[in-house]
Amino acid sequence: MLLDDEWLAEEIVQDVFVVLLLHREEVEHCGYLRAWLYRVLRNRIGSEIQRAFHSREFPLLPEHENLPASTGRRRRLEDLLPKSLRPEDRQLLIWFFEDGLSHEEIAARLGCSLHASHMRLYRAKQRCARLLLNHGFDPRDPSP
Repeated sequence: MLLDDEWLAEEIVQDVFVVLLLHREEVEHCGYLRAWLYRVLRNRIGSEIQRAFHSREFPLLPEHENLPASTGRRRRLEDLLPKSLRPEDRQLLIWFFEDGLSHEEIAARLGCSLHASHMRLYRAKQRCARLLLNHGFDPRDPSP
């Protein structure tokens, strides 16, 4: 099984049939219902595999385990992001990491699909990481 999760596989199949219901008029005219269903299912499974890969959790490195707790005023994410980061990317990162909004809430705010919300956030994180690395940020350095 590609997903290693029977419940998730069933959810994806049900989701594909919801997509079929939403696009039934288009699909009725194409004459390739089986191929269309297979393609949508394959795309959904691929998206889920990518999502799972990019949302893995990693344990702290041993040298990070004994770091002192921060003292004083808590720094805002806005102050830590690179100044050259696009405003749209900055807003997405703040909504997700600081405000704790879910992908569903972000998608509703942006007026886009859940998948588009995932992709926009992923790309914003990639652009932010690239800018940080270009400015000499070392993710292995425990100092703030």
